[in-house]
Amino acid sequence: MQPRRTAPRRWPRIATRLLLSAAAAACSACITVPAPKPSDQPSPTLPTASAARPAPIDSTRTSRLTFAIKPLGRVRYDGLSQPLVSPAGDHIALQQGRPPTWPSILAQPGSPPPLGSEIAVVDITDTGLAPRTLTAPLPAGLLLGRSADQDGFLVEAPQGDGSRWIGKVAWKTGAVDWLVRDKNVSAHAVLGPAGELAYTRRANPRAPASLVVIPSPGQPALELAPGGTDLAFPTFGDIPGVLAVFAIAPDGIEVLAVATDPASGSLLPGPRTWLASSGGMIDAYQSIASSQTPVVLPRGGLPSGLIPLFHPAQHQIVAFSPSDGSLLSLAPNSFAAAWMGEASGAFLVGTPKGVVSAQPTPDTTGRQAVPVVSMASIPRATTTRGSFLLIGPAEGDAYAYEIVAVALQKP
Repeated sequence: MQPRRTAPRRWPRIATRLLLSAAAAACSACITVPAPKPSDQPSPTLPTASAARPAPIDSTRTSRLTFAIKPLGRVRYDGLSQPLVSPAGDHIALQQGRPPTWPSILAQPGSPPPLGSEIAVVDITDTGLAPRTLTAPLPAGLLLGRSADQDGFLVEAPQGDGSRWIGKVAWKTGAVDWLVRDKNVSAHAVLGPAGELAYTRRANPRAPASLVVIPSPGQPALELAPGGTDLAFPTFGDIPGVLAVFAIAPDGIEVLAVATDPASGSLLPGPRTWLASSGGMIDAYQSIASSQTPVVLPRGGLPSGLIPLFHPAQHQIVAFSPSDGSLLSLAPNSFAAAWMGEASGAFLVGTPKGVVSAQPTPDTTGRQAVPVVSMASIPRATTTRGSFLLIGPAEGDAYAYEIVAVALQKP
């Protein structure tokens, strides 16, 4: 498999229309970053304890930005799963108890329903964190999904016959709406910025997976056949109808841009970019494990048109451009990023030394980043412009996250 930049002839007509309004927000020029050869260097992961707590003052000032920082408290989790945050930043869902097995996480053949695990919902208020008692108790055997909107969050339910269902849990009640419930292996679902639902589907546990997108509730599903690869982990940015999906083959992984074409009732493959020459499903999972999908666009904010991913060969977060397949660096050794929605084109980026503000660049070393807070954490954007949540490891407790609110202060 060789890196490919070509796209079907119809891609520009569909994708350019969808991406034009956002193309200039992130960078003035998008240049392909060649992937280095894989190495034995371990990929950066979230440290097991905070590098430093937020400064015990009302704000942290940098040379260009001022952020107000407010610790909110701690929440329990299973030591493995990433939490889901509502776009408004007022709810968080976590997997607690025994972590699911890797076959269950990856939707591999024979993966059992999770045992000894449960999902908890915590409300986030101005004064701190408050566990929510759901009026409709959740059924056993649920996996926390990858995406949330203001109504609820996604879950998946592996079944004893090998199939897998996709549901959406209401934040306030816990009621489950089963969105996909059939004999297929439907997995790794995400919501889109316009209410789309995207997931991968196998007719049986050992068949290659195709990509399925339901443009809106009640509309027919659109499907993209695997075409000799295994399609995995669809991921939306902040442009409706445009997403990325991983194409996994025996000789490596590519990330592929896909656009929905309601007129023809089809999914159109677009530019594709080489990511790694090995690693398979594990590397694909690692690339999206810390993603906030869809990218949350603050009210009044500018769209980025980019999709942050962890690059398994470069060992850092990159921003994938569906318009041309280019990859832009954010910060060395970074592991998570959240779009700020500002004209500067900057992201909040999690690194082992703390959270920084960084602009995308074709240079693999990244531009000079602006420090925000010296706590290694995963940033999450909210619909309130300039307001973010930081989710970091709690010091002295491997099964707890520390939640911090961060607000950009205007000069």
